[in-house]
Amino acid sequence: MTLGEKSSAYIKVAPISLALLWATFAFLVKTVIATGLHLYSLVSGFEGFYPLASGADDRFYHWAAVSLVQSGTPENLPNAYPYLLAWIYQFVGPSLMWGKIVNVLLSSIAVYYGVLLAYELSRAKARLWQLSSAPNLAGLLLVAYPSGLFYGGQLLKDPAVLALGMASLYWSAKLLWKPRLRETIFLVIGLVGLYQFRGYASVALLGALSVYALTQIWRRPLYVALVALIAVLVPIALGWGPLGLKYLAPLLNPEKISHIREEVYSIGGSAVDISLDFSNPIAFLISYAYSFATVLLGPLPWQVKSPIVAIALVEAVPMWFLLATVWLRNSFRCADRRATFLVIFVLIYIGGLALISDNIGANTRLRLLPWSTLLVWIALQLEIQLERRRKHAPPLPHHPR
Repeated sequence: MTLGEKSSAYIKVAPISLALLWATFAFLVKTVIATGLHLYSLVSGFEGFYPLASGADDRFYHWAAVSLVQSGTPENLPNAYPYLLAWIYQFVGPSLMWGKIVNVLLSSIAVYYGVLLAYELSRAKARLWQLSSAPNLAGLLLVAYPSGLFYGGQLLKDPAVLALGMASLYWSAKLLWKPRLRETIFLVIGLVGLYQFRGYASVALLGALSVYALTQIWRRPLYVALVALIAVLVPIALGWGPLGLKYLAPLLNPEKISHIREEVYSIGGSAVDISLDFSNPIAFLISYAYSFATVLLGPLPWQVKSPIVAIALVEAVPMWFLLATVWLRNSFRCADRRATFLVIFVLIYIGGLALISDNIGANTRLRLLPWSTLLVWIALQLEIQLERRRKHAPPLPHHPR
């Protein structure tokens, strides 16, 4: 093997090795936390389920999976997660802890793809193993993300959504650089899988791809044509109609939106009672902007009315600090223009959540994927800042012997 071949092989293997290292670390940390929360749930009378009084989804998923294993007849299942649990239970029995360990694995896979995504968009690939590189910063931020640590070990569909979402974002970034059959196939698989667990997440990703394609229409017409083909054909194959319009139309009905907000999310101690005003465009924009800010950055200080919301505030404050750091020192610039695609995805996804949710507790779970995406983007920005500081740092003084 020549020196050039060795260098090429290293370039291909090194980011995968780093991503596996961070994924392994995430798996160990999340396993410890999941085990501790499971034991706490048992001794607190929650029987191993979600250790808060407002939890209910995990019990439904568990018993639906048990029913599938025993009778094989599903009844009104809202997504594919009970099928995943049933498949696990066929091998290990109806074990809550094994189901949680699989979710820990899925959330660790999300870290793996998050690190690879940061590497794909990084401009400092030669300094991959330095802590200041975007992949390492992304790994650190994703592992330390409090909601990722908490929900990663619960019997909920969110770790599967996170893993499929981060994988789809990675293959999207690869496709944006060089349209090839492999990237296209993996992206379509990711989108279809994501739809099985959370349909609107798949729609948001398709929407982000379409919006970004429009910004590149003159520069890369072949890429735009491929993205347009995916955006049209994948929704049709899933029964949504072109561009997902058939899926979106019922969800954008004001009465439907109000019903979802009031009956699904405006319950419990962490609801903040934000009502969207559909009486006129100005009133709607004002109320919607408030809802959007709450989903993206909330809870806001004046919304803290319970201990649960206060815990969410502790998580939100570091995100405010990170975004402020990027805003004040970097003016939201990125070396790779594909990073703009991540921002578009976050805005579309959060924009959709702002229509249906005003519940802080639910928001911390629903925004796992957009916040994880935002953390990768922040890692890219911090890399630029640290690189700039390194270049402008004064040389070390030389002391002759």
